[in-house]
Amino acid sequence: MSILAKYSLWLLGILFLAAGCITGAALWYQRSSLTHEAMLRGESVALNLAAPAADALVGHDNLSLINLAASATHNNKGLVYAAILDQAGQVVGHADPAALLKPLDFKAGATLLGMTSKATVKEGFSGNEPVWDISIPVLLNGGKTPLGSAHVGLAQSVVAGAIQQSMQGLVLISVGIMVLGVGLTFLSLTFLVKPLRELSLASKAVGKGDFSVTVKVRSGDEMGSLARNFNAMVTGLRDAESAKIEQGRIEGELSLARAIQADLLLSDPPLITGLDIAFACQSAKELGGDFYDVIPLADGSWGFLIADVSGKGVPAALHMANLRNLFRIFAPPLASPLDTLKKVNAMAYADMKADSFVTLIYIVLDPRSLNVRLVNAGHDPAYWMHEGKIETLDSTAPPVGLAPPDSYDDDAHELAFKFTKGDALFTFTDGVTEAMNPKGEQFSLERLQASIMQGGRSEEAVARLLAAVKAHAAGAEQSDDITMLTVKAA
Repeated sequence: MSILAKYSLWLLGILFLAAGCITGAALWYQRSSLTHEAMLRGESVALNLAAPAADALVGHDNLSLINLAASATHNNKGLVYAAILDQAGQVVGHADPAALLKPLDFKAGATLLGMTSKATVKEGFSGNEPVWDISIPVLLNGGKTPLGSAHVGLAQSVVAGAIQQSMQGLVLISVGIMVLGVGLTFLSLTFLVKPLRELSLASKAVGKGDFSVTVKVRSGDEMGSLARNFNAMVTGLRDAESAKIEQGRIEGELSLARAIQADLLLSDPPLITGLDIAFACQSAKELGGDFYDVIPLADGSWGFLIADVSGKGVPAALHMANLRNLFRIFAPPLASPLDTLKKVNAMAYADMKADSFVTLIYIVLDPRSLNVRLVNAGHDPAYWMHEGKIETLDSTAPPVGLAPPDSYDDDAHELAFKFTKGDALFTFTDGVTEAMNPKGEQFSLERLQASIMQGGRSEEAVARLLAAVKAHAAGAEQSDDITMLTVKAA
């Protein structure tokens, strides 16, 4: 059932109930008023009959008594009888001669109190007709002993007829009012329900994904407030949907960028005779700023690169791609890692903003002679493991992108040494040592050194260290990229 039909029936029920109550109350009031008016009229007739009857009763003037009763009966509509009774209760004045010298033909019922001020009113029957008998004692002037009584029989049908006529009028008025009320109720509800219908249709449209719909605010009351709240809700949903679409677009682009970045990084180490190589990289965000590379050089040597771009996300990933390309361009023809680093810095410095830089370690290793040359551009130390010990190889140059070429070349130098069989170089980014557990404790250099000193193949060392970092983090969110690269003379 529609809300219009529901509330129409509800209001119509109230309207009919109210109309019925009002009509009933009006009829009761009308009956009371008409009855009281009839009683007062009957009392007046009885008084007018009793006053002249006193002298006639004293003088035994029966003819005058009969005339008085007949005149009262004929001159007052609605009287069944007018009678004068003597002290013995015999009728001595009546319009019907057959009623004379007999008791009054009235079968009394209940006595009605408070209907008149001077008369006695009884309810009963005269013959078969319901009447009210209104009686007044007949007193001689100044006397206290009744000489008889004057009776007026007022037909109850007179009041009933008047009530019936009034009821017909009231019913017609009530029907007219109800018809008018039905029309006004329907029109009012139609006007009131219209905004709700608009809201219902609008909500269906929103449910189907149409966030362009709005409803008209027609007033400042609760209905207007509901319309404003609905429009605000739709606006919020529209903004949320737009944000969701935009977020989906961004996530799609980031996913594509991550796939492209993953393609830029080696998936498997190259097979180089005499060398055991392993690496790993785990980004903290969709895009990382860490990278590594293994580059074949023109003289048969190999370049091993690990780097950490400042910042995270898209800017770091763009600098990462640029640095990778620069190394791939400048490294192959150059045997010296320092020369390569200087050329890369000269090109990168012009492209980087003041707050951007790259720390890196670049190693050139000849697998035939096992000669090693290394530059550390502001990066965490590289660890050279040989003869059962660890040697720390600290920074030998400023980070890339911080200093112009002239001053950078003056501050940079490289390290040179020779591998023996079993020696290894281990490099990493600060995401390894700074990985935190839920207590805020970092993994630390001590734990890193303890892990890599356990030896084994390069792949085993990398896997072991990753597992140790994960166990230390104990489920805490990764805050930085984790990258490591190791090369070992097999």
